[in-house]
Amino acid sequence: MENTNVTPNGLVYLVNATGEGILSSDPLLFEILREQEHFPLAGGKTAWELIQIGDIDYYMDRKDVENTGWQMVSLIPLNEYDKQYFPLILTAVIVLVVMALMIVIVSFILSNYYVGKLKKLSLEMQHLQDGDLNVQIPSDQQGDEIEDVYSNFNFMVGEVRRLVQEHYQLGKDVRVAEIRALQAQINPHFLYNTLDLINWIAMDYGANDIEKIAWNLARFYRLSLNHGKDLISIEEEIEHVQVYVNIEKFHYDDAIDLKTDIPDTLKNLACMNIILQPFVENAIVHGIGENSEIQRCSIVICAKMIEEDILFTVKDDGPGMTERQMQDAISVNMDQIKGGYGIKNINFKLKLCFGEKYGVHYESVLGEGTTAFILIPAMTMEEAKAKME
Repeated sequence: MENTNVTPNGLVYLVNATGEGILSSDPLLFEILREQEHFPLAGGKTAWELIQIGDIDYYMDRKDVENTGWQMVSLIPLNEYDKQYFPLILTAVIVLVVMALMIVIVSFILSNYYVGKLKKLSLEMQHLQDGDLNVQIPSDQQGDEIEDVYSNFNFMVGEVRRLVQEHYQLGKDVRVAEIRALQAQINPHFLYNTLDLINWIAMDYGANDIEKIAWNLARFYRLSLNHGKDLISIEEEIEHVQVYVNIEKFHYDDAIDLKTDIPDTLKNLACMNIILQPFVENAIVHGIGENSEIQRCSIVICAKMIEEDILFTVKDDGPGMTERQMQDAISVNMDQIKGGYGIKNINFKLKLCFGEKYGVHYESVLGEGTTAFILIPAMTMEEAKAKME
């Protein structure tokens, strides 16, 4: 019982079934307190109830001892209880203060660490805005979120450098192409002048066939090259086809018949340069040119308004095409679009410039002929230039 007391002036004692104190941790103190008013002996179980014995306040705890009918009563003076817990409270307060200081210090260190990294990033971004494309933030491989931002920033700067280099190279290529285009203009003008000279000499000598060929060839190239422009009037496009056929008639002993039906209201509207002549050329080459049994070739070109569009038809009386041949003729494979004026290229250019609605399709019957349909928007020259810029 002496070992059960936890405070200097506390008391632990046993009470038997009749309410008598039979054993205590301090017999002398037990006798003194038992003489005081309100000294507790037997009673109901309590858990640290605050009572007053004499002039002193105590915490009382009363528990039953199993299978004996006895009770063990513990009394701890209130002032000693407070003294027992004061060091614990003080320790807890000190620990909390130390933890708070540590949190503040760690937060300050982390804040300075991340703020420093962000300031570094901001500085490098400012250098980038000032035009310095060689900025690069070294990575310390910490693996945190800031390092991810650094990595993305370095990747972005690398992409900017690459795009600037590509743009610079593209600009150089464009300038070289412009110079070459200016140089190339010398040859067409020389060709025009030479053909005009041949034409006049042929007229002087009465060589009518030579004069006609030279004049048609000169006109053909003038309309084909069109001063490097992509747009031409429908009337000029039809003339381009006509002079081409005039030349081909000399190759095929005048066995080509060309008819055109173009309303006057459409002649001054715009179309892309050389979108009809390739269809006429195909009709001639794959008709009378490749089939010796075909004696003549007839081609009809028509144009009509359909709402706000213009539909051209180029109809021939040649051998016709299969469904597969028609699909292959207009299917757009980007690897095959290398320039020039083939049917695939015309179909691709029309869709690229004006939208998927426009382009080329065929209808054909084997042994009877083929009709090509070319749909373009109806536009004046000004409207077409604005749309294609």
